[in-house]
Amino acid sequence: MAQSTGTIKGRVTNAETGSPLPGANAVLKGTNTGTSANADGEYELRQVPSGEQTLVVSVLSYKEKKTTVKISGGQMTTATVRLKRIAVE
Repeated sequence: MAQSTGTIKGRVTNAETGSPLPGANAVLKGTNTGTSANADGEYELRQVPSGEQTLVVSVLSYKEKKTTVKISGGQMTTATVRLKRIAVE
């Protein structure tokens, strides 16, 4: 029987400096499935349904980013996300 879920693993960083963004939220759009990045900006989402999914990544003071990822059953997909800091006026 084919597996119908996969895993998304990645890292969230500052687009300008490459520094990790600990505590960044990574959530599958339209669901309650999500996680927070660890101290190194790394995150992992398991049991993600196969097919195209939209990953929404956000953290305070940075612009939210939506990324489409293709999930294959039983496989790990890597999604590294670089967020841009919001300009303070």
